[in-house]
Amino acid sequence: QNEPASDYRDPSNLARKHLLAAHSYQALLTATPGPVRELIPGLLERGRVAYLVGTGGMHKSRIGAHWGIALHTGTPIYGRPVEQSHFVHLSWENGFDEDARRAQSITRRLGVEGAPLGGLETAVHWDLSDESRAIVDVDDTSLRPTTLWGEIGVMLRSIEGHKFVLF
Repeated sequence: QNEPASDYRDPSNLARKHLLAAHSYQALLTATPGPVRELIPGLLERGRVAYLVGTGGMHKSRIGAHWGIALHTGTPIYGRPVEQSHFVHLSWENGFDEDARRAQSITRRLGVEGAPLGGLETAVHWDLSDESRAIVDVDDTSLRPTTLWGEIGVMLRSIEGHKFVLF
């Protein structure tokens, strides 16, 4: 038997635990929220999914690699200080050689090549350009994670701390 809907405007009802808790908009307007933690101030919030979207050839992968290397080494991005995080690059597009050329060029331009940066040796690159497995199986009603998704999860959980993951 379903429980009758409670009046969301009654504060005593808000104290009860509900699947969906409604608050008045006034509560939002008078709240004092905590600060937003940002990996790159004004560009990238910590703990949020962000997408770089554009047509092919817009250098999305290069921007992501630049951000990842800079975040991993603690190097400012566009003059903005960063919060250091572990860089994990799961590369489906370019292949090892192209990713190596890009990484070498970016680290040279940032002046961090060979830096023991909390070291780039702890950053992770996984070349998946020849991987035929999907990370999820899709049908008309559901998405099911595959064994590849499980392997990615195990690898990500094995790295301590906050991660910047580039797919």
